[in-house]
Order: sequence, then C-alpha cells, then structure tokens
Amino acid sequence: MNERTSINPGDAVEIFEQKRLMTALCLGYKKNRLSLITETSKVLNLSPSRVVHLSRNRIEPGTSRKIIIDFLRQLSENRARIAGSILLEKLWQATPCKGKWFDLTDMECPAGFIDSSISRDDCLAGIVRAIYQDRCYFRHSENRVYVSTPEEVQETLKHIEEQAKENILITRLSEWLNAKLHSQSCSDPEPDVYHRFIDALKADAAQIADQPDRNFVTAVLKNIRKYPGLTAFDILVYLGEFEPDENLDILRLRYPVVFSIQALAELEQMQKVVLPVSSSRRDYTDLSCFTIDGPQTLDFDDAVSCIKLPDNRLQIGIHITDVAYWVSPGSFLDEEARERGQTLYLPRKTWHMFPTAFAESVASLHTGATKPALSILIHFKTSINGNPGASSDSGVTNDFLPSIESITIEPSLINVRHRLTYDDVDARIAEEPFSMLLKLAVALRHNRLQNGAIIIPRPELTIDARNPARIVIQKRNRQSNAQLIVSELMILANQKIAEKAAESGIAFPFRCQQAPEEPVPRSDEIFNPYISYCQRRVMPRADQSLVSRKHFTLGLSSYTNITSPMRRYFDVIAQRQFRAILGHDEPYSRQELDSILKDLEQSVARAATIAYRQNRYWLLKYLSGFEGQTITAMILDRYANGYQIWLEDLCIDADLPLSFSKKLYPEQVISVMIERVSPRDDVLKLRLAE
Repeated sequence: MNERTSINPGDAVEIFEQKRLMTALCLGYKKNRLSLITETSKVLNLSPSRVVHLSRNRIEPGTSRKIIIDFLRQLSENRARIAGSILLEKLWQATPCKGKWFDLTDMECPAGFIDSSISRDDCLAGIVRAIYQDRCYFRHSENRVYVSTPEEVQETLKHIEEQAKENILITRLSEWLNAKLHSQSCSDPEPDVYHRFIDALKADAAQIADQPDRNFVTAVLKNIRKYPGLTAFDILVYLGEFEPDENLDILRLRYPVVFSIQALAELEQMQKVVLPVSSSRRDYTDLSCFTIDGPQTLDFDDAVSCIKLPDNRLQIGIHITDVAYWVSPGSFLDEEARERGQTLYLPRKTWHMFPTAFAESVASLHTGATKPALSILIHFKTSINGNPGASSDSGVTNDFLPSIESITIEPSLINVRHRLTYDDVDARIAEEPFSMLLKLAVALRHNRLQNGAIIIPRPELTIDARNPARIVIQKRNRQSNAQLIVSELMILANQKIAEKAAESGIAFPFRCQQAPEEPVPRSDEIFNPYISYCQRRVMPRADQSLVSRKHFTLGLSSYTNITSPMRRYFDVIAQRQFRAILGHDEPYSRQELDSILKDLEQSVARAATIAYRQNRYWLLKYLSGFEGQTITAMILDRYANGYQIWLEDLCIDADLPLSFSKKLYPEQVISVMIERVSPRDDVLKLRLAE
C-alpha cells in the first residue's frame, strides 16, 4: 500500500529537503501538491512523492504556528535521538533481501529492535533517518533503499577506514603547512607523505586533470588560514620545490626529463666501446672536416668537408653522425628517444632527446675524436657562366654553375678538425674553402628558386634565460653567409638521400608539402613581416609520408630529414632505413614505419607546444621590464575587434585593440605602448602610442 495517497491535513511527514531529512506538517492540498510547513517554519508546496514517511502523529492545522513549529521540532529531535541509537549493522543483519531495492513505505520495524515504549511511527522514522545518513549498509534513492551485500559492506568499510587515515593525514599536513607559512617550528612529515604531497601540488599547479590526489591536495589547501588565496604554485615556490619561473608546460604535457636506469646502463656500455676498423665503413679520417654551429652548441650531428680538385672539380662532404650505429631499434635508449620525439632547446635549459652524455660526447662530432658517420660525398664539375645572374646579399653572383658528376653515400669514420661558429665563417667568408662553399650555396639556392622554391627569410630569435635576472635576446639573420652555406648543404644532403631512397623500393619516411591553393607572395631574401605573414597564412603544413612527393617550399621533387639524428627522432628512423637500403641493417616494414610516424606526430607536436610556450613566456618576462615604454610594430591584419601586429625587436605576433581615432593599414609601421605584461598568465596588453 502506498501511504502517501492518504496524507491528510494535520499529518506529520518526513521529507527530504536541502540534502537532509526534515519533519513537516501537512496543511492541505493546492493543485494536487501538498502544502507543508517544516520544522524550520518554511512553507513548501511539494509533490506527494517527496514524502518518505507518513506518521500518525497529528496536530490540527488551525493550531497556532508557534505550537505547530514546537511540535515538529520536538518530534524531529526525538526521531534524531532514535536514529542515533540504532545500530546499523544490527539493522542490516535483520533486513532480508541483500543486494536488492525496496520501497520505504513497505518497511516494517523489526521485532524487538527498539524499545517497545517507542511508537511504530517514531521507530520507522528513526530507521529512515539512520538509513539516509548511512553509506555502508544501505543506499537510498528518493524513496527507495538498497540493502548492500556482505561483499559491498566489506569494501565500503575498507574505504571508510582508508578515508579516516587520509583525513588524519590531511589534518597533520595542514598543521605543518600552516606552521611553515607562519615561520613556526614544526616536525616535518614522513618522506613518503611529503613527496606525495609535493607531487600532488605539482600536478595541481600544472592543471593536470587526471591526477589521483586532486581531492587530497585541495583539502589541505582549504585549511591554509593566513593566506587563503595561496595557490599550489605559490606554495611550491615557498617550499623551494619550484623556481618562480618554473616550466609548468613540461609537467602539464608530461614531457619526460629523466632517462631510465636501463637506458643509462646502455649508455654506460657505449662509453666503453672502441670503434672497430671495418671494411664496410670507409675511413675518411684524413679529410679536413669542420662543424659550423652556434657558440653554445655541444651536440654536433653534422660536419662538412670541402676539397678543390683539378679541372674545376669540387668534392663536398656532408657527414652525419651515425646514431643508428649506437642505438638499436627497440632498446631502452631508442624507445625513450622515440617518446620525446625531438630535443627541446629552451631558453633556460636543453632537454636532449638522448641523454646528455650521448648527445654531447658519445655520438657528437666534436673535434679530435674519431666517430662513425654517414657520409654523403658529392663531386661537382664547376664552370663560369658568361652572363652573370643576380647576386646574393654577400655580392656573390650565381654565375658559378656547378653540376653533379657523382654521389657516394656510405657509412664512414671521420675526425673533425675544426669547430667553427656562424660568426667565425662570416668573418672568414673571403677565405677558402668558405668562399667556394658560398658560391656553391648561392648556386644551389638559385636552382631551387628556378624550380619554384619559396624563400621565407624570417629572422631567428635566440633567448638566453639561464640567468632570469638578465634575459639576453638576440636576433640573427638566417640569411647570413654562414647560415646560407649550412642550410643549402643540409638541404642538398636530405634531397640526395630522398632521391636514392625513392628509387630503392624500400619503404622510407619522406617529408613533403602540397602546393597552396592561393598564390604565395615572394619576398626573395629580404625579410618583410607582412609578406611573411601572408606566406604563413596560405602555406600548407609540411607533412611526413611513405610516398615521395614534392616539397613545395623547397622546390624539390623528393625530400627527407636525415641530417639531425641526435635532435630529431624522424632523422633516426630515416638513417636506419637508409642504412638498410645500403645493405647494413634490416629495414622496418611499411606497417612498422607507419605506426612509428603516427606516434611521432604526437610527440613532435607536444615538444613544439612546449618550445613555443616557453619562448613566449620568456619574451613576456623580458617585456615586463618595459611596461610604459613604446616599441616598433607593423600592422599585419585587421580583425573585428583589433589588429594583428608584428613586434619588430621580438619577432612575434601580438594583438592590438581597435583604435577608433586612427585608421591603420597592413604594412604600416607604428609605435605601441606596453601597458601590462603577465608572463605566467600569458597576457600582453598593448595600445597605440599617442
């Protein structure tokens, strides 16, 4: 029988309101809804289905409001006492139908369960209240109750015990943290507890959504008394676990920064290796090889040699460190490099794809050490054009016409004689072999331009934040003579490897780029921020493929990346597969390559995101010291609410609010004032200078 259908004015009922059971009195009906007054003197209109218990205790509705409220409160207090006296385990044991639901209106008070002096209504109401407060033996949903099975009870009791221990831990940590923040003496937590708390704080600071201790750390932070607005990041800085400029992107995106014990053990064995003299590896240690890199570079993965031969012939050697010789597929070093995808060059620190000792010592082509390499030797026949063509910025004309006579690609041993920087080469560009290399580079670029290549001469910005108090920003012209030499020689090596791989019939990782759907504006070798912006808007993204296709920007019919195997895992895969083409290794199957490249896309995207966000953070950190000052910018585009602009000295795009006092146009050079900068919040607020 459903007792709710017989509720009459003056009946006392139990209802669920504001997340607790409450006693109320029926005053009557309004449009099929009960009009009730609660023990808190609140009048409600509810559906009869909201009533969880009907009592025979009555009081006339016409009685004064004060008497009704006193009656309800006394009734509620009495039933609360009864609920408190009920042994839920005993009630559960006396209740049949374990593992099933039943309706509260069908509940009966077990015989002998409560003192016989207590009325049946009060007994049942007390049981209902006790059940609604319980989460172990019973569960409720509206007016129905579920009786837990013995197994469910054991599991819940275990959870309750664990939660009680957790609450004690939270209390102790809260007391310790409050004492720390107040500079009071206190006993430190146990090491495992401390590390768990710190790890949870780090995950919270990095906004890692799926961290298991989110509720744990939130509970501790709620108990901070003196500094209620303190964040997890603030606490970690205070405790010395974070620096004020901590890289949260590494944490948030879970870029691994530690190599496993097994990987380091493999590295240790490599450091003991004595290079064998092998008939399958050509000895080129007599070549005068040199590296050209930045002044801070320690991981040298390519070197160059140049020999001028009789009869206007030229031998160019491009030598790539043979990472595949050292690192076997499926080894710990290999798997961990694959997970990273590429080396991260950040303003404060470099996170190598391989361990530092491998990248900067074992496989690095540093001077005075014999190292295994993959050498691409190209013999050119050179001639002079009677009609000189256009010249480069250096004044070198493209009347130097090289033609390739032969190409040899083979594993080798080399010994680098000289370490040069870009500035070194630029200073000695009139000397040989640099003068000859520059002529060759100009000619190679000219040939690519003739084949439709697009030059995007965007400056390179380097940020050195190893000392956060003195951030050093340098803008380098990527079209310097030295940069041109290195760029064109590496492009040539990648091209020739790709062409040979395309002829082999063995699956190989290529780099390609479709032609854009719109015409691409050309800037030749002079950087124009607006033209560069237009180029970026229409240029499709370069992609990886197992099919050799044209690379539009480079103006080449076949291309890959193989010249940086210590910095890019893609190059490691290409190097291994090319060694297989030469007959030195087992090749990956097409399916294996496809799977590796798909995983690699995600790893590289993660690394690129971290690099972008960190560079931007330190640029904003640098700009924060110039609030209130003006800088030069160029208008790139107009949107509904503002402009896209280029900050000349920082080589980045930024937003500028719409100015109603002045109309601005693309390519217009303007001055903007830096109003507010917040690196941690990624905020850069600018306005048009007066």
